[in-house]
Amino acid sequence: MLILAYFWLYRPRWPLGMVLFAATVGCAGSAAIAAEGRYTASFTDGTQVFAADVGPWHDSRAKPIIAGRPLFEPANHVRWLRDNSLSVPVPPAIFVDFWLGDRLPGRVTSFRPATSGPYVALPARLVVEPEGSNTAFDPELARPIEVLTRYVRRVVWQRRTNDAYEPGSLFYRDGRQVKFRSLRWTENSVRLLLAEGTSDVPFHHIAELHLPQLDPWEIYYEHLGILASENTAMMACLECTDGLRATASTERIQMAPHRAAGNPDTWVHGVQPAWSLSPLWLKHRAIRLRHYSPPQIVPLSSVDVTRIVRRPVLARGWNWQVDRNVQGGPLRAGGEEQVRGLGVQAFCELEFELPVTAVSFRTKLALDEVAGRGDGFDFDRDSARAGLELRREEAVAIRLDHRSADDRFALHEGASGHATDEIGLSRRLLI
Repeated sequence: MLILAYFWLYRPRWPLGMVLFAATVGCAGSAAIAAEGRYTASFTDGTQVFAADVGPWHDSRAKPIIAGRPLFEPANHVRWLRDNSLSVPVPPAIFVDFWLGDRLPGRVTSFRPATSGPYVALPARLVVEPEGSNTAFDPELARPIEVLTRYVRRVVWQRRTNDAYEPGSLFYRDGRQVKFRSLRWTENSVRLLLAEGTSDVPFHHIAELHLPQLDPWEIYYEHLGILASENTAMMACLECTDGLRATASTERIQMAPHRAAGNPDTWVHGVQPAWSLSPLWLKHRAIRLRHYSPPQIVPLSSVDVTRIVRRPVLARGWNWQVDRNVQGGPLRAGGEEQVRGLGVQAFCELEFELPVTAVSFRTKLALDEVAGRGDGFDFDRDSARAGLELRREEAVAIRLDHRSADDRFALHEGASGHATDEIGLSRRLLI
């Protein structure tokens, strides 16, 4: 199924919780899959443009266009830009996950504690070495990356088959698992506070380290304070072919100098997320997707789920996915592709914690193409049970405002699906 959802936060009137029963939930922005050109761009007025190339984008002063249309016209700016020649990336084997959905492929090699001096004060950070030949980093500018421990959600040295996030858990390479209350980083190990005593674990003994749960909205507001100091800045999320995903703002994206205007193969874009001490220099041709949104509109797929209930019809079923369908492919329904969202298989109940500033929620529902010729699903709204039935070739748009805060979404008898959602934040809070 497909669910497109949006939250707008303008006044502190929305309660803290909302439950979605669905085959998918996520962020908005649908894109027709087209062979008209290498690039597809979708604008805020709903129009889409296809072209063989986009540019010029070789210089920070350049004003890129696609098919004669400026990408960043204030009255009608681009919502997303996709390179159709690049496939959905395979999850990397070694990486660092961050709150709000970012991911950095590479190996954590060491920890550096916070330092302070008369001229420079640096927070605690991890050193990450990019690995592999399929890296999106420009080889001339690639270097070890220092990432702030404050924003790290999960560190993977050896990926497990189960991708689920388990807060406060360490998984050893030999298969053992231990729960911890808190941890302290050391140069090449972690010290865990357990229910009984402490334990020091070297990095090379760890398969995965899942940090304790944090409030995603506190993290989001911290990111805004770092990334969007100007009211005109847009949030920008870049996804690359090697699985890298980085969120910054248009303020903190720059282009490497001295690149040929007419040769896109040489263009390099520098993006600096809140979790990185320095820009990530990415090859233009390695960036599969760029998604832009105002800071008061938040993709639901960026928000951590607080509770999950799954009762698959089959013995195991498919796990839900972020910005992918349940089989790991793009989110598609009725010939359209969604660039953001959640893919799930019914029955799946997802609960999200929302800030008091949320005032509305928008979503569009449809069956994902991986469901095949499914029978559809029913959409019920709390006890009213509207009985809305949706078929694979159809889609329905829904909006709730703050007066409907207690509404409950339920999907019944669904097959595989996907969703795209956004949440809006109060302009008052962000200025």
